[in-house]
Amino acid sequence: MTMIRVFVLLFVVATCQYFALGNTDFTRATNWFQSFKTASSLSFLAMSNCVLPQVDISSLSHSNSSSNSLTDLSIVTSFVHPTTVPWLLNISTSLVNLSLSDSDIKGTLPNSFENMRYLKKIALSANEFEGGIPKSLGNLCSLKFLWLEINKFNTTLDDVFKSLNGCARNSLYIMDLSKNNLRGSFPDDSNTFPTRLQYLSIFDNHLEGPILTNLSVLSDLRVLFANNNRFNGTIPESIGELQYLEDFDFSDNDFSGLVSEVHFRKLSNLKELYLSRNMLTVKFDPAWVPPFDLFSVKLMSCKLGPQFPSWLRNQTNISILDIENSEIDDVIPDWFSNHASKLLNLKLVMNQIHGSIPHYLSSVPVLYLSSNRFVTIKDFVCQAVSDKTEVLDVSNNLLFGSLPDYWGNMKSLKLLMLNDNNFSGGIPSSMGFLNKIQYLNLRHNNLSGALPSSMNNCAYLQFLDLEDNSLEGEIPTWMGEGLTNLFILGLKSNKFYGSIPSNLCHIRSIQILDLSMNALSGDIPSCINNFTHMMDNSTQKMVFTHWFVIKRRSEYQFRDLELLKLIDLSSNKLSGQIPEELTNLVELVQLNLSRNHLYGTIPREIGKMSNLQALDFSNNNLSGTIPTSFEKLSFLANLDLSNNKFSGRIPTTTQLLTFNASSFIGNIGLCGNPLPNSCSKSNSHHSTNINDSVVNGGKEWFDMSWLKMGFGAGVGVGFAGVSGYFLFNISWKLAFFQFLNIVKLVLHG
Repeated sequence: MTMIRVFVLLFVVATCQYFALGNTDFTRATNWFQSFKTASSLSFLAMSNCVLPQVDISSLSHSNSSSNSLTDLSIVTSFVHPTTVPWLLNISTSLVNLSLSDSDIKGTLPNSFENMRYLKKIALSANEFEGGIPKSLGNLCSLKFLWLEINKFNTTLDDVFKSLNGCARNSLYIMDLSKNNLRGSFPDDSNTFPTRLQYLSIFDNHLEGPILTNLSVLSDLRVLFANNNRFNGTIPESIGELQYLEDFDFSDNDFSGLVSEVHFRKLSNLKELYLSRNMLTVKFDPAWVPPFDLFSVKLMSCKLGPQFPSWLRNQTNISILDIENSEIDDVIPDWFSNHASKLLNLKLVMNQIHGSIPHYLSSVPVLYLSSNRFVTIKDFVCQAVSDKTEVLDVSNNLLFGSLPDYWGNMKSLKLLMLNDNNFSGGIPSSMGFLNKIQYLNLRHNNLSGALPSSMNNCAYLQFLDLEDNSLEGEIPTWMGEGLTNLFILGLKSNKFYGSIPSNLCHIRSIQILDLSMNALSGDIPSCINNFTHMMDNSTQKMVFTHWFVIKRRSEYQFRDLELLKLIDLSSNKLSGQIPEELTNLVELVQLNLSRNHLYGTIPREIGKMSNLQALDFSNNNLSGTIPTSFEKLSFLANLDLSNNKFSGRIPTTTQLLTFNASSFIGNIGLCGNPLPNSCSKSNSHHSTNINDSVVNGGKEWFDMSWLKMGFGAGVGVGFAGVSGYFLFNISWKLAFFQFLNIVKLVLHG
């Protein structure tokens, strides 16, 4: 913005009562602060995406603050110079609401609040404030709302309360200190606590030790978030005295011991109960009738079993229920059908729940039942009472027999996981009616026959895993015509034969392609360079946004995380040469062409694939010399060129010298380090032949059981790139498991 426009703005400010501006840089403006401070009519000032530079102190000497009536100051998503903050805090003694959020403010919070006696709300969220809380805040007798979350405050919680131990102690209603670096234990001096506090959020800090034994001193408390810390000991029974408490979250701590009726004796207003990932036993008398009616329950990894918790019977409004890994060894009781119509998300993963999957659960949109002992799903699919189900995970159970052929009843399904069961027979054609499906996992079953052509209708499919079955026939050409949104395709370990159809090249978004361990023959299609997402650093991401939950206490944001880009065509009957076009896939991270019948040389431009971290061309009939362009593969951590017909000297590039002899053995004409045979003059000159190239073979380091884990408990977006060293030593399977965990966090929060 030009200087003239800035001066015009400052003039307008001086004459307005309400003023909002954005995308303004005051770096070159003079006396800009004084213009705001002396604007006598101004009562509301809002700025966004602005730059507020350091204030010239000399320009403030004649400021007349008594003429300023500003009550509301809001500056968000801007850049505010740290030295400007004390002056902003004194811009008006009439301020009631102050917001300086998400403005990249660093350093300590100035102790400059002494003249702000009318201040009711302070919002300093999402900056980089550090240190402690200034004591002048404690003297703000009108202060009711204090939002300091997502900063770097690194004091103790005890010091925070002591800093507020003035008249603010009797006025403060809401205090949010979440996502900081607070340390130490929960204060044991109840006399320092704000007496009227209704909302306290301290989650995601470094707090430890036991929670205050006498929580009843916080008698007005409605919300208490203390999750993601290191609190330990037992949960105090005094929490049961907080009669106004609506929501408390103690998840992801080290609490242990028993939680019983006494912890809830007066909690008639409780709506959300979160105790997941602690070492707690939740045990109630079977005849106990809770005083509350919960909306959301998350008790993952708490011991609830072996019986299905009977106290849930009296909860009439539960929408979210997570009792994963709770040692339940029981059937789903009949009375649970009364909850189905209101449930939005049900998670019973990793228990020993058995019997059939009740058909009434088909009215639950998001349903995770994996890792139990269910034996049949037929009634659930065939008698589906609605088409509401969007997520169905019944992986890793004891399901057997043929797949039901009534999937047309579940037209809203976006995610289906039937993997790691004992299903047999063919894939039913009715799966082609799942025209909204985005994720389909059928791996590790006994499925046979050809892929039904009806699946051509699954145009939104992004993830398809059919690994480790007995499927056969040619890879259908319609797959490259109808499933053009795929970014992960896993057909490993089946009985597919014939050539790789060139139609697959139409799937430009593909980033993980695994056709290994089949009986595929013919050439590698030269159109492989149509995989555009392997040619640039753009990423494809799954769009499971429908189940993405924004919590009241924290907001998870999508980020474009770099996905691993991989091709595995190993253990087939492929012949011909490696196409030159392959080297255009410059973003490829892993490439495995081992155990085929490939011949000829490797394209001399293989060095263009500078992101390769793992390369396996072993057990083929490749010949020629190893190209010197390998020196450009600086990230390569796993290389296997064994058991081919390579000749000449191994190039003495820094990169190739990092590998041992096992990467090169089984090539009679190959010589030089790290092989024990030295090169003679007759063969050493071949090492400079840049037209030849290399491949790897030998031991099977390339563990491509990359979808074995499934999603277990969730799907979503992203995989952060991993180093080649990690891939080499821990295998791709575990690398992909990181991707699954990121997805899980996005979906489940």
